[in-house]
Amino acid sequence: VEDLASLPWETLWQKLEAQGWQIEHGPRGKGRQAYYLPPGVKRGPGKKNRVDYFDSRKLVLQLLSCKDGGDTEASAAEAPEQ
Repeated sequence: VEDLASLPWETLWQKLEAQGWQIEHGPRGKGRQAYYLPPGVKRGPGKKNRVDYFDSRKLVLQLLSCKDGGDTEASAAEAPEQ
């Protein structure tokens, strides 16, 4: 089983996009923030950052590391919060 979390980010992101992950950009202070959304997740009412979707590559990697074999199809809510 491939350890997705050990791949270079660009390679990993290509694999995640192929599985349905998306990046959405939103405001953060005067700048922009990238949000990484697992398949089927949309930011909005009823969804929580760092639970349902993630605001850093580090959190995406933590999610993948805590899953058996990097199963990105499983619920993102299983990821540890920071």
